[in-house]
Amino acid sequence: MEGASTLNTVKDLYFFLDQNFEDLFSECTDDDQRQQLRHDYVIVRDGFYQARNLVFDDNDPVVSSLSKRLADSQQEMQGMLKNLKNIVKMLDLVTDAVNLSSRLIVLGV
Repeated sequence: MEGASTLNTVKDLYFFLDQNFEDLFSECTDDDQRQQLRHDYVIVRDGFYQARNLVFDDNDPVVSSLSKRLADSQQEMQGMLKNLKNIVKMLDLVTDAVNLSSRLIVLGV
């Protein structure tokens, strides 16, 4: 199915945040960090629901590049989660991944 790989990458980000939200939230040290995490979660959740109705051209170099960068970011987040020492770095990575996901959704048709 065309676009399935990109959709799966977006889905994986949403599921990662959904499944790890409480752990990440508990590591936040102030209200600004908690708000950032909530914001990113809502953006990626809504983006995933929107992406389910889109078709992505996985052969498009921009889509392919963004999808790979998003997958790489998710891998890095998984690694960081196992030994979470720096919530600020993790939140920055989450925000970057959410931004990549949003860029992909804009490219869907």
